[in-house]
Amino acid sequence: MADLAKRRAAHFATFGGDGEDVDAEGAAGGNVHTGGDTARSLGPWSSARELVEARQRAAEERGERILEEKRRLRMAAEAGDVLKWEPKRDPRTPRQTGDIRSLFSMCLDICAGFLDCVESLYGIPDPVKVKIAREAARRRMLSPSSLPLFTAGAPAEVVLPNCTEIDPGTLIAALPDCLTPRLRRLELGFCGRPLTDRAASVFLSAAGLEDEDKDGKEDEARRAAWMDNIDDQPAKKDSDDDDDESVDPDEQLLREQEAERLAALPPPGTFPSTPTPLGIEAICLSGAYKLTETGLKRILRACPNLVELRATDCPRITGEIMRALPSLVPRLRVLDVAGAGGIENEALVECLRGLTHLKHLGLSRVPSTDDSALAALAEAAHGLQSLDITRCSAVTDTGIAALAKSCPGLRALTLDYVHQVSDEGLDALARSCRQLTSLSLGRCARITEVALVRFLSEGPAGIERLSLNHVGPAAGHACAQALVARHARTLRELDVSWCRGMDDACLGTIADACGKLEHLRMFGCPQVTPRMLNGHSNDGLRITGVQA
Repeated sequence: MADLAKRRAAHFATFGGDGEDVDAEGAAGGNVHTGGDTARSLGPWSSARELVEARQRAAEERGERILEEKRRLRMAAEAGDVLKWEPKRDPRTPRQTGDIRSLFSMCLDICAGFLDCVESLYGIPDPVKVKIAREAARRRMLSPSSLPLFTAGAPAEVVLPNCTEIDPGTLIAALPDCLTPRLRRLELGFCGRPLTDRAASVFLSAAGLEDEDKDGKEDEARRAAWMDNIDDQPAKKDSDDDDDESVDPDEQLLREQEAERLAALPPPGTFPSTPTPLGIEAICLSGAYKLTETGLKRILRACPNLVELRATDCPRITGEIMRALPSLVPRLRVLDVAGAGGIENEALVECLRGLTHLKHLGLSRVPSTDDSALAALAEAAHGLQSLDITRCSAVTDTGIAALAKSCPGLRALTLDYVHQVSDEGLDALARSCRQLTSLSLGRCARITEVALVRFLSEGPAGIERLSLNHVGPAAGHACAQALVARHARTLRELDVSWCRGMDDACLGTIADACGKLEHLRMFGCPQVTPRMLNGHSNDGLRITGVQA
């Protein structure tokens, strides 16, 4: 090994490819990296040269593709297939930006900005409270002191989009005020810090149910013993007597922590003693990284009438809770478990077969989603209306075709980053899903322009939302023509980011013809100029990604 290392070092130090290297057996050019013109070049200089040459070849190929595209457009223009568009207003005149704010929005900003000065929101309708909470969360004003403003008074809706400043004890103390028969919707965003299994047990207490886990009973017994110990203690001595007695600081700290934890628990008698299931119909949790399957089961047991469950980015959700969903919440119509990477394929298939009333399903970033899962969904949920399978790379055209055949009422489908979907899957959607109004094809690079034009021309009529983000050459003049010809009266949102074939003529024609178009996204589109941005006639259009 040492001799081989020495010969390699000598080879790289004084390279000779013309036979002057002699190995131990006397053969010229014994090094495997020599051999004249067919030698394999190694080393930093050779690697740099290879990179430079590869970069030059790539630039030449890119230039050839650009020239070919220009020739194709020129031939299409001569044949009359290229859109011709003229600005409807002076492109040199910039558009006025900024809408006139309503009095309600200004009052909302003031209330959210000075939330720490608000003593009570008593008498304010729940929808207004929700808007105040959303604005306060956007300003990061939701704190333990402001939490009772939104949970007190038995509200019908509790929406807390940002719970990062709330600790578990505060949430446990606030939940009894809102977990009443009147509550219908509970939304806790970024609730990883406060929402624990202990906080989830409050739902069972509110419903008058016993916890299958023994921790709750042990805590009640420990709290009762602690209260008895406090009552049995003699009266506080004078300061002189206290100085004489020595108290262990560690023991005192443990007592204080135990007192704070037990004091945060709901007092006995707060909830009904007889089982009374909660009337909550919608629960939305995001980022609950502390909540285990045990805690989620506690919540679902207390809410048997649940019809909407959104538990996004909850990493502890696995196959066990998915298998239990059909029995715990049989009326479930909306399910979103985006980001739950621990769900096994077998558990997902079993769960989908049991949810027969499902209308909306979100499986974004769930890697176990494949054609078998879509087949199980198609067998059970014939009334499915919305599906999101973003980044489910195991799904192919076979699964899309099975879903389209069994769910003709599908209205919204998100296929972003589903790289195996091609023209066959898009054709299946065009044939079967005639009520489709929202379609997202972000990063579906295998879809061609012919299939996309065929879908827009012969598929479902009345597309309202279309995303062609980074579909490559598939989005061009022919696509714009088909979009304007059939969907001009219904299109509201369009995403053509990184679609270099969409130039000023395409986007200007779409903006002028689609009167209901409200939002146009075009990130990564340097070909769009102020001629289109300032020259279109749609005053209600909001453009993001490109500035004039």
